[in-house]
Amino acid sequence: MKKILSLIAASIILFSCGGDDDPVTTHEMGSWELDSFILTNVPADYAQFNEGRVFLVNQISFGGIVFESYEITFNSNFTFERSIGVPGPDLRDNGTWELDGDNLILMAEDEDFEEEYNVEQNENNQLWWSVESQFSLLKDAIADTITQEYVDTLTDQEFADLFDAVSVDLVYAFERQ
Repeated sequence: MKKILSLIAASIILFSCGGDDDPVTTHEMGSWELDSFILTNVPADYAQFNEGRVFLVNQISFGGIVFESYEITFNSNFTFERSIGVPGPDLRDNGTWELDGDNLILMAEDEDFEEEYNVEQNENNQLWWSVESQFSLLKDAIADTITQEYVDTLTDQEFADLFDAVSVDLVYAFERQ
């Protein structure tokens, strides 16, 4: 089962919108390093094997790009600096941020869109934010009965056809640096 589950590919769809400025809180400020990703709000037919499932940073592909690391620093003047380690040169950007209730909004200087995340947990040395995403998942009924012997008989296309595109929340779990 672990081999089957490790073959699941993921892609992310970011949704954006604006909001009003809220006063800065001291907890968000500082440097954060992405520790892992967690799947939440998984539909019931897929939840048994996927709700709360944890992925290491390098286990998820975003449009064919795998993160090797992800670091972000929130400054008290509402600016941020971000570095995302990927194969090849790291991706670096900066911009402004705001916290509107539970919504964290990042506006990179060189981009025409905002990234909006829902702050899920914000205490001690952890910061979790989430975004609605699409994942390819097996229904519980299939995952519960499928065997590796059966999978080995399938073509790549037949194997891919076992999965459904499912809307879930992808939590980014950060630790303070």
